Amino acid sequence: MSQSAIMNGLVPEKYIEHVLTRLKNEGIKEDVLEELLPYSRTLPENLYKK
Repeated sequence: MSQSAIMNGLVPEKYIEHVLTRLKNEGIKEDVLEELLPYSRTLPENLYKK
């Protein structure tokens, strides 16, 4: 998971924390999982390297 995050310009630690928090709060649903993919255009800007 961390290598995919890096390849997509994300900070791995922030990305993994975001994924786990969303899954905890919203459950494992198909629409949530699609939004959490490392290449998703809906990820928050604060997850990306500056």
